[in-house]
Order: sequence, then structure tokens, then C-alpha cells
Amino acid sequence: MIIAGRQDGRRFNSLKSSFEYEHVAARTRRRNRIPPPLSLDVVNRDNLVRIFRKIKTGKAPGIDGLRVEDCSVSEFGAIADQVGELIRNGTWRPRPARIVKLPKPKGGEREIAIRCLVDKIVSGAVSESVTCALEKILLPSSFAFRPRRSVQAMLAVITYLIECEGRFVVAHADIRDAFGNVRIADVIQDFRRYIGYEDPDRRRFVDLIETILTGFSRSQVGIEQGDPLSPPTLNLRLHHCLDLPSTRTMDPGNPVRLRYADDIVYLCRTVSEGRNAIELDDSLLAESGFGLKRQGIYPVDLRRRDSSTEILGHRVALANGQVELRIPKGRYHDLRSDLTLCHDLPDPVESARLIVQGWITAYGAALWRCDRQQVLDRLVEVLKTCSFHELGQRDILWHHMATGAKNYGSLRPRVIDAYLRDFQLLRAPHR
Repeated sequence: MIIAGRQDGRRFNSLKSSFEYEHVAARTRRRNRIPPPLSLDVVNRDNLVRIFRKIKTGKAPGIDGLRVEDCSVSEFGAIADQVGELIRNGTWRPRPARIVKLPKPKGGEREIAIRCLVDKIVSGAVSESVTCALEKILLPSSFAFRPRRSVQAMLAVITYLIECEGRFVVAHADIRDAFGNVRIADVIQDFRRYIGYEDPDRRRFVDLIETILTGFSRSQVGIEQGDPLSPPTLNLRLHHCLDLPSTRTMDPGNPVRLRYADDIVYLCRTVSEGRNAIELDDSLLAESGFGLKRQGIYPVDLRRRDSSTEILGHRVALANGQVELRIPKGRYHDLRSDLTLCHDLPDPVESARLIVQGWITAYGAALWRCDRQQVLDRLVEVLKTCSFHELGQRDILWHHMATGAKNYGSLRPRVIDAYLRDFQLLRAPHR
């Protein structure tokens, strides 16, 4: 089955329009002055300064204590010259990252690595190049850390497959400590396979990737969550060890598996079908050192009375044959916690305003069909509880909610059309 998956992946790549991809990529590079991808040109002075300019102020510093606002463009340009020379000489290594523990929404803590400013920018330049190149090979079932592959895009595809293909049985699973279980040797082999290792410049570029991923400690297992290069690296590893070996997403008669980073959603027609798909994926992942979290991944038949499941921060249910995306109660609690922290910031009201707007935008998919008045009432209540009465103006909040719903409504048909077009290529018979 693994061989069949790879063949389908190659067939998909050959059917995608390489001319169209190269044309768009070249146009994007010209517009943003991005150096040619997959070469050490990404660490030249101009490109590193461009990445420096893109970083938003206020970001937490690494162990060097240096923030982007502490350094002028000309000062960083001089640093970039030195760093670029060290990288070309093969003598550069990143400094240790500062580890910060953040609470998870469902309990526990997540360790985030915050790299020093220069290391973060070098990694960001490489990540930008790799992300663009990986669009040639990643399958349409893969979302996250990709252009136009957001949470709302995946939710649009999920709702379509449930309503129009009758895949009413849904299961959701997480890969256990996905970033922490990436084997460096495996993913470097993946990079060599897809980038190439015969050309000297490509070889040096892959060597730079390995230097970034192993970090200061030269670890051979695990990549740092929080490093800019880690997300596309995880995508590439899971593409090879899970997406390609699994052929279920390419056969209309089998379950559909969609992946958002390390979150996997199974859309099936029967519960037993869903259980089999989960067991098979767990076996595939085990071969590469990964595994699924076993708690709470039993498939749910949405046709059953009062049945629902949570996917990507949304409560998914079925009402009159249509999918309803609801905002879970816990997300209001998370919003309240974030707003409470704003009182310790230099501009509490502005910080809270941005958080509320971002929260509303993130739930545009839910606002598209849900009872917006009920959401508005709860938002106003949360803002009053957190002493941000000035942000509780109903007409302004309603406008933001309507805009979020409208944006999702316009996004949905475009995403579904693109998904179906790509999957027709995968499902096409061999010629």
C-alpha cells in the first residue's frame, strides 16, 4: 500500500500544472524580491533584511533579549552580512532557544522555543523558501502552514463532504507530540529526496536546514515548536510517512482523511469504517516514531440525536441535513483569560480590541450559519466581566461578526472547487 500511495503522489504531482506553479512562484518572487528558492541565496543581506522588516514589533525575545524594535535596519544589515558569511563558510550555528511553557486549551502545557532574533530570521528565510517549494508535492488533503489552507478552508471542505457525499460519521485524532517525535535523520532524507543533493548549492542548503533543525544541542529527535522552519518540516515528514502511504483520500469508496498539521479528521459512512481508518493510521505512524492520542477518538455518527464532535476548535453537529458549526463554551473562557491578561499590557484597551477582532475572525465559519445574536450577547457579557465596557458596543461587534461570516461565505465555494478539482486528479484512473 505504501508503494501505491507514492505512485498516486507522483501521479498527482505530474498532473498539476508545473507551468502555472512556476509562473505564480516567479511572479511572487519578483513582487516580494524573494531570491530563487532552495539555495543559499536566501541568506543574503537583502533577503534577511526583508525578513527582518516583516517581523512585527512586540514579539518575545530569545535568550539574547533582543527584539526587532531594538535594532535599526542598517544595524541589522551589518549583522546580516556577518551571519551570511558564517553560513556560507559552514561555521554558523544557532544559539540555544528560550523555552516558554504555555497552557493548552484542553489542559496540560505546550513548550514553545523562542529563538534569538538573528536565528529566527535565518530560519524564517529558509522556511519561506521551503514552504513555497513544498506546494509542488503536498496533497490537497493537507492543510496548515500552507498558502490558502487555513482552518476555515478545511472546515469548508468538511462541511461539503458531510452534506454532499453523505459522510456523516466523523472522527478526530491528534498525533501525540508530533514536533517532539520527528526524527531528524528521516526528515533530512525527505529534504534530500525532494530538494536534491547532487547539486553542491542544493547540498549546502539541505545542510543549513539540518543545522537549524538540530539547533544548539544538535538533537537527533524532535524539532522546536516555535521555530519558523518547524511547521513546513512537520508537513514534509507527515506527507511522506502518512499522507502518501494512505490511499484512502484518493478512493471515493473509502474514508476521507484530512490533516491540519498534527490534527487528523476522518469522514466516513460507517463507524466501523472510521475505526479501521484510525487503526491503520496509527500503524503507519508507528513506523516513523509517531502515534495517535488514544483518548476521545471514537467515531461519531452525526445523524444520531444530540450527537456532535469538536474539530479544530469548532463544535460540529447536524441539523435538518445541514452542518452546524458552533463555538464551544470553552472558547469563551479562553477569550476571557486572554482579555484578563491585557490589563498588564502597555495599552490594555487596544490589545483587547485586537484580541476580540481576531477571535471573531477565527470563528467566521461558525458565524456563517449560527445564531449571531446569541454569540453577540455572550461576547458583550465577557467584555463586561473583564472590565472592557468600552469595547462592548453591539453595533460594532455585530459589524465584525457579519464581516467574518461574509468572508467565510465567499471563501467556501472557492476552496471547495479547488479541492474537488485536485481530488479529481488523484481519483482519476491510471493511464
